[in-house]
Amino acid sequence: MMAAPKTLGECRQPGCHTDAIAKGLCRKHYSQARRGRLGPDLPEEGSPSGFGRYGVVDRDEYTILCHECGQRFEALAYHLRRAHEMTADEYRAAHGLPRTAGLVSLGVSRTQSERARERVGSPAWQRLEAKRDPVAASHARDEDAVRSPAVRRHAAIKGAEVSRTLRGTGMSRPARSAGPSIAAGPSRARRSVLPRRSAGTSSPAGP
Repeated sequence: MMAAPKTLGECRQPGCHTDAIAKGLCRKHYSQARRGRLGPDLPEEGSPSGFGRYGVVDRDEYTILCHECGQRFEALAYHLRRAHEMTADEYRAAHGLPRTAGLVSLGVSRTQSERARERVGSPAWQRLEAKRDPVAASHARDEDAVRSPAVRRHAAIKGAEVSRTLRGTGMSRPARSAGPSIAAGPSRARRSVLPRRSAGTSSPAGP
């Protein structure tokens, strides 16, 4: 006799009554947790955040809302830097916006997409295709590049905690060992400043 499927109950996120699918979370909150956008200290998506809503880009055809001051602009990057001394990444993190969210109006976003499509197949694009090396690009990806945002954020928090602990004890992180290329650097530098001898000449005789 086949056993009945196990019931996970409701989502454990406060205020959510949707059925849980994994780790006690519904599909929406489970997806947010995997992207590092859900935690005990993070607001619920859609809740008030400054003059906007947390995790929501409020934009129309001509403007986009600034969560910090409530004004609307065609693009936010310049305004954030001058008025609020924030980078675009800091702004996205502060208000729970996706890291890839465009901070421009819908009209500007559409114009940028059209210009990008026009470049496909152009002479410059063909030169790029001729020089690109997918194999080298694949080999250049390190372990951190394939981690999820949640894992990267957890690693950054742990690294900051270690640094604070070491500072409190008066210790410092061990320096990374210099590789062969660094160790060989001074000898190459010494050789580079010596004058080159022309062919057929010998060094001057000693005293």
